[in-house]
Amino acid sequence: MSRSSSARDHTCGFGVGVAVGVAIMKVPIVVLFGLSTTAANADPSRARVAALEPPAMTPEIVDGPTDPAKRTLAEVTADDADADRGMFLGSALTVPEHRVEASIRAVSRGAVIGIDAGLTGRIQISADAGKRFDDRTSTYAAGIKIAVVARRRWQLAVQGSYRRLSTDGGDFIAEINAPSGSAIGTVCVDAGCAVRASLGGGLVVTDHAIRDNGILLRTSAVFTGGLVIGTGRTRLLGDAMWIGDGVVGGFGVRVGTARISVDGGIGVTISPRGADVAPMAGLATRF
Repeated sequence: MSRSSSARDHTCGFGVGVAVGVAIMKVPIVVLFGLSTTAANADPSRARVAALEPPAMTPEIVDGPTDPAKRTLAEVTADDADADRGMFLGSALTVPEHRVEASIRAVSRGAVIGIDAGLTGRIQISADAGKRFDDRTSTYAAGIKIAVVARRRWQLAVQGSYRRLSTDGGDFIAEINAPSGSAIGTVCVDAGCAVRASLGGGLVVTDHAIRDNGILLRTSAVFTGGLVIGTGRTRLLGDAMWIGDGVVGGFGVRVGTARISVDGGIGVTISPRGADVAPMAGLATRF
């Protein structure tokens, strides 16, 4: 086996979504807690007494569920086992503290399995491994995500990862190292937080150049965008990543609960050599 320092033409149907989509690794979800609503006792005499009591002694009366028009990120993502990710890209959300997510994502020519754990409410660690079905190409990675700002309706995170890609060049295996770092923000777009948007940017550093699925991968800036529409058990997903001289996208639907979710859709790669479309599927569970 040998290493190659020149750009190699290697079509790896899942390579871009893995070698780069994982360079901007999936990162967990910091659970934000809403404030409960309080009300004064309707009895006027009790209201006068309550006004004289120290704050710690004043009873709290919860009116009921939060107004649907004022929901937070935590409330609308609590029933999604894979809430920290869209179709294939991560968001600024993190896995809840002391919880673990396991997932598998696949396209027609390869698959990636991953695990994400919430060390604290704001720190998540991740690891994954992937393999092409038709040759010796494989990859693995480890990363960390930290939510530096967590508000009721938006969140900002920074993340870093290290990826190792062994790509099959026919009569040799090229070993590629690809550390990366990025920042990403996720925000509620509407009042009810039924639409959540994510934007991110970062840098992927590679010690070799390779043309993967038509896109030239090398040290370069990466920009990502994602949109999740819906609450409850069904959500629409859309992701896009700009890297090198191409674009990778994923679009689909997610059906699931707080314990398990299933994704289905298509992946699109646009490069100077044309466009390629492939089916995508994903399964995640949280425990």
